Amino acid sequence: MATATVGRSLISQTALLAGGGPVTSVLICDDRPGVIPGLTEMLRPLPALTALDWVPDGFALLDAVTTNVVDVVLIGIHHGSGTGVEAVTLLLSMHPSMVDRGLRRCRRHRPPGGRLHPRGTGPAALAR
Repeated sequence: MATATVGRSLISQTALLAGGGPVTSVLICDDRPGVIPGLTEMLRPLPALTALDWVPDGFALLDAVTTNVVDVVLIGIHHGSGTGVEAVTLLLSMHPSMVDRGLRRCRRHRPPGGRLHPRGTGPAALAR
């Protein structure tokens, strides 16, 4: 419960730091369908959330951010798959300002030790 609250708070604060208002839409890009229910359960309580969507890869991510307004993009980067890294690379090549703003905020707010997630796993929050 406390971890979900901290996660929601981090997402909201990242969006606000990136110059946006409350988070109304979240897009999750992850090739592991099994993580989606947990992320959905964590994100649903965001007070202003009206849209929550999931895509399995970088190409679907590009389609989604091109056709929809998205406040926050979460990209799953984990061992054993290059899908998350590919998604960040594609997003950076097609929408550099979107990724740059989010990564700059993430670098500024890294926890001690320099990693956003233990062992480099978990969703990377990229605010638009």
